[in-house]
Amino acid sequence: MASIEVDKRIKALKKKLSQIQKLKEKDGKLTPEEAEKLASEANVLAELTGLENGEDVAHSSKEPPKENSSAGVQEDPESEEGAGDQGNSPAQPEVPPAEAEKRIRALKKKLVQITKLKERGGPYSAEQEEKLTSEPKLIFECTELEINLLDPEAKKNARSIQKKLDQIKKLQNGRVSCLSRKKQRLSKTNP
Repeated sequence: MASIEVDKRIKALKKKLSQIQKLKEKDGKLTPEEAEKLASEANVLAELTGLENGEDVAHSSKEPPKENSSAGVQEDPESEEGAGDQGNSPAQPEVPPAEAEKRIRALKKKLVQITKLKERGGPYSAEQEEKLTSEPKLIFECTELEINLLDPEAKKNARSIQKKLDQIKKLQNGRVSCLSRKKQRLSKTNP
């Protein structure tokens, strides 16, 4: 990588890390894109450290839009959020399958604990609240690891299905908020 390209990449990675830090400080639920960005933190740090140490680091395939200037302006990491099918496919490439499977088991164990907490209900401690709010991130990370274990064709199909499911979820969320607004208007007109 040329020196100028390395500097640009380092700057982009630092910007992405600051965005990840802001997401960590954010309260409430995370969108799938935000969870994806949070899940990519370790890879971003590893790439940044490698570049700063002068190593020839293989970076994610999210960068090639930079080189293809006719594809539009997608030079900063923020544009990665709408990458769709490219999504997070390279997010876990260095993880050997055995380690990925171990991580998946750990994530699923945490998700079972979250499910039990939800079923129990009641007031939650701060630690339990944190666990509950981490659920979307854990689901996303587990899904990504599972997808990355697939062969290339199956991986492509899984990403396509994942994209469609995200679209359905957005439509459902829009419908729910629309219905709640209608209920509020009706309750105001009918005291």
